[in-house]
Amino acid sequence: MKGGVASSEKNRKKIRGKKRLVKKMLSEAAEFQMDLSPGRTFDLWQWQPSTPFGPGEFLQEKVESLFLAYNRVLVQVTDYDGPFQTWITVDESPENDNALYFHTPNPTGVKFPIRFSDVNWEAPPPVYLQTYLKGGTYICGRAGKEEAPTYFIFSNYHGLPLL
Repeated sequence: MKGGVASSEKNRKKIRGKKRLVKKMLSEAAEFQMDLSPGRTFDLWQWQPSTPFGPGEFLQEKVESLFLAYNRVLVQVTDYDGPFQTWITVDESPENDNALYFHTPNPTGVKFPIRFSDVNWEAPPPVYLQTYLKGGTYICGRAGKEEAPTYFIFSNYHGLPLL
């Protein structure tokens, strides 16, 4: 996005302090730390970038913060001794539900492992995600409507797969 403009719509106002807000969001993601204490379980636990931006605004910056936090989690889980699944969702719908997930067997009865059978794991990722997906570390799939898909991204090498 150019010049701090919130979107391509002409009626939207410029967000004051955008650079500062984005810097804060990216800093929080770069310092992200999970509590992976022994015996702790996670029932579809999720983290979303803290952002004052509304749905659909600054998607690229939100994606960058998700990948920063996700890469931190992938380092942290090397010492985790139980089975787990972890992934990112990037949602292009108006709800813009972008999040990092962590899931383990848990007493609440939520199925583990989760398999996303409605995700097309062969669909090509959008251009803005390709930068993060280089090198074969991640698998990306698409679900939802063609005009507003949700992308599911997980590591090939950490935890149980979503396939």
